[in-house]
Amino acid sequence: ATISMTTAYGSRSEVVLPDGSVVKLNAGSSLKYHFDKIQKNRTVDFSGEAFFEVAKSRQPFVIHTPDCLNVKVLGTKFNLNAYPEDHLIETSLVEGKVELNIDGSTGLVLNPGQIASFDKQSKEFEYVTGEVSHQLGWTQDKLYMENMSLQEVCTHLERWYDVNIT
Repeated sequence: ATISMTTAYGSRSEVVLPDGSVVKLNAGSSLKYHFDKIQKNRTVDFSGEAFFEVAKSRQPFVIHTPDCLNVKVLGTKFNLNAYPEDHLIETSLVEGKVELNIDGSTGLVLNPGQIASFDKQSKEFEYVTGEVSHQLGWTQDKLYMENMSLQEVCTHLERWYDVNIT
């Protein structure tokens, strides 16, 4: 079974996947969920930003971004920020454990309370200091702007309200 969901800029939505996982999609995001009965795995092609509450299962849940980053989880809660136009992909872990990798090679493992970024150009991972709760602010209609450039603030507001800021 394949399920597709897209949110336009200026809107948000929530979807419950057939395995019981809940995904809150931020503005300008899309996902395509597929369960392979033969391989016994759950895969998601994802772009944008979303908060995932992945249902625990023996079947792996793997998210693929357009920039070749894979996020592998078994049962967890985390935020994934992977807009195609941004040069960094950020993952913030609330609960459980996630593994970040490129094409199955060794990457980074996150524990609860940790944030990691992946640089699309250099293909490098690094742990980032910050508050995980601030990364999830969008799910409560909040934008935390600590150490954020004006350009980043404008990008967030453009997505939220579907406007162009010059």
